[in-house]
Amino acid sequence: MERFDPDTKHGWRAQTLSSISLPPLPLVAFLAIVVFLLSLSEYSNFKSWSSYVGINFQLLLFLMPVILVFFLSSSWIIEGRWFNLGSRKRKDLMNTTQVSDEY
Repeated sequence: MERFDPDTKHGWRAQTLSSISLPPLPLVAFLAIVVFLLSLSEYSNFKSWSSYVGINFQLLLFLMPVILVFFLSSSWIIEGRWFNLGSRKRKDLMNTTQVSDEY
């Protein structure tokens, strides 16, 4: 049987790491140009998207008071708070006077 020798493992790793060299300069330059052009393309897409989002956000802020008034008024009308405020007081007054009239 063959025994595991830790020195051969470290020797193999050291030999591999020492034989690694930098990639050729033209390859590095080509990859740098490709990455730059891709990022430039994405930046223009990002700028158009961000202006679209900004315009929509300004429109939302502009319409928010109208939307808020609409929802509040619709909820008050549905629950009977908008038009029945005065009539509720009148109904309470009429109920108290009716009770006193019966006796």
